[in-house]
Amino acid sequence: LSARITTLHLLLLGYIVALYPLLLILLCYLFIVLYNKGNRPVVFLFRPVHSCLARLRRVWNLHRTILHAFSSFILLSYTKFTLVSLILLTPTPLLQNDGSSIGSSPGVLYYDGDIAYGSIEHLPYLIAAVFVLVTFVSLP
Repeated sequence: LSARITTLHLLLLGYIVALYPLLLILLCYLFIVLYNKGNRPVVFLFRPVHSCLARLRRVWNLHRTILHAFSSFILLSYTKFTLVSLILLTPTPLLQNDGSSIGSSPGVLYYDGDIAYGSIEHLPYLIAAVFVLVTFVSLP
């Protein structure tokens, strides 16, 4: 990609991966609402699929199957948001061979040992992780 991209930038891309299932759920909900309201382009787009879904409805319990798929998507997103945020928020202490701590700092980041925890370089990642934890993990 680029020589300036670090592992921390790649960790932040994990947030985009976690947003993808939520966007799929939102898109499905939007199409269902537009289809039920009789929006012409959406109805025209899904008219060929309608007969297939009508046949599947007789065989499967579509409501339960779709509900399980959406709940799996939400669980995957929640887990990815939590994992990436906790990786960015957890300091890794620097220890000497005898087990004593090096310096008085809380440590460094695990994926980039050159960045001290809580330093000015770590601040954007810290803010992003706290924002995601508050928005997507603790509120729902």
